[in-house]
Amino acid sequence: MSGPDCSAKQYIQADQIDGLIAVAGVDGARDILDAFWRSTNDLVAKLDIALAAHDFGEAAALAHALKGSAGNVGANAICVATKTLELCCKSEDAAACESALSFVKADVKTTSEAFAAHFENAEAQVA
Repeated sequence: MSGPDCSAKQYIQADQIDGLIAVAGVDGARDILDAFWRSTNDLVAKLDIALAAHDFGEAAALAHALKGSAGNVGANAICVATKTLELCCKSEDAAACESALSFVKADVKTTSEAFAAHFENAEAQVA
C-alpha cells in the first residue's frame, strides 16, 4: 500500500483502497470509510462556519485535518482540493476560500460515488 499522493487530481487511489480492503476486508474497509464520511461532513460544516466568520486560522486547521484524513483513505481529489483551500485560508483571501470550498464540496460528492463504485467492484470480485 503506497502513501497518499496529494499532487495529482484523481478522485481515489485504488491501490491504497485495495490495501485497506486486503487488511480489513470489504466490510471493515466500509466501516473505516463510514467514519471518514462522518468526519468529512462534520469538517465541511465547520469550514462553512469558520469561513463565514472569516476565521481563517480555524479554517486552515480544519482544511489541514480534512486533507490528512482524505490522504489516509485514498480520497485523493478531496486531499488536493483541501490542500488548495488550506493555502487560500493562509492567504486570508475570502473569495478564493469560498471558491476552493466549493471545489471541496464537489469533490466530496464525486469521491463518494467513486468509492461506492470501487467497493461494488471489490465485492463482485470476492463473490
